[in-house]
Amino acid sequence: MKIISKQRLRKGYNDLVLQTTYDVLVDVFGEKTFSQMLQVMKESYALEWEDIPEKSQVFSSALRKMLGRGATIIEDLIIEKLCLTLGKQLRWEKGLSFSDYLDKLTASYG
Repeated sequence: MKIISKQRLRKGYNDLVLQTTYDVLVDVFGEKTFSQMLQVMKESYALEWEDIPEKSQVFSSALRKMLGRGATIIEDLIIEKLCLTLGKQLRWEKGLSFSDYLDKLTASYG
């Protein structure tokens, strides 16, 4: 049986979060707007694309400043799609943030 390191599992999970985030943002906004959003996140929030899984609170804050209340819909779509991809049942819990859901999924990954 092959043993996979925690670091490798983490990278696989982070890649999945990035792919899911990309899919949702491009589906909703299109490639051009997605690229512009990344540029704003980089310039205004010092957030690089590959850092989003580790800095989900910064990502969430940036989305909220760019999209207002609409950010919640985008975050929900990302979480829903991620749960579907991972085969996890999603239970919405009052008071949990986008980052909280990602943390819960991280803990159950692998």
